[in-house]
Amino acid sequence: LGDSFSAFESRLGAGSIVSGDSTVGRAKARLYLDYGSGFSESDRIEAKAEAVPGSSGVRFRFTVPRGTRAIRFDPVEGVGCVCIGVSGTTEHHSRVRLSPLNGTRRGRFDIFETDDPQYVVYSWPRRSTELIVTVDGLALLRPPFAREYRKKALALLCHRIRRPLGTLRP
Repeated sequence: LGDSFSAFESRLGAGSIVSGDSTVGRAKARLYLDYGSGFSESDRIEAKAEAVPGSSGVRFRFTVPRGTRAIRFDPVEGVGCVCIGVSGTTEHHSRVRLSPLNGTRRGRFDIFETDDPQYVVYSWPRRSTELIVTVDGLALLRPPFAREYRKKALALLCHRIRRPLGTLRP
């Protein structure tokens, strides 16, 4: 994980990622439930992050009511992030597939260039009542991915042009 993450971090550019941020340990993730009429704020559950013993990962536990058809998992709110090694299981140790809804998956890395990162579970096992989401690593993204920077369209355009070009030499 270390070498892959370092290579990924250097591709994004120095200073783009805040890893090991103290807010991650205090983070609250949100789970939105769909009973057949879509996701809504009224059907939301929050959970605090628990440390995973022997690793730098975090775990979130959610009780899922019967009748749930689909689930949306929001790992953080208000910032972009890179989630590494996200996995979901039920209380019966059945795997649950978490797919990035508004992000990009590259191997074990899920990149969210938005201030509202979301995963979706399209089919929830009917007999399960608990979802356990484990995240091996979570990095919060700083500008240019943060919302404040996105408001400056010209700055964003310049960043996207400059990044692939690198340093130009005369």
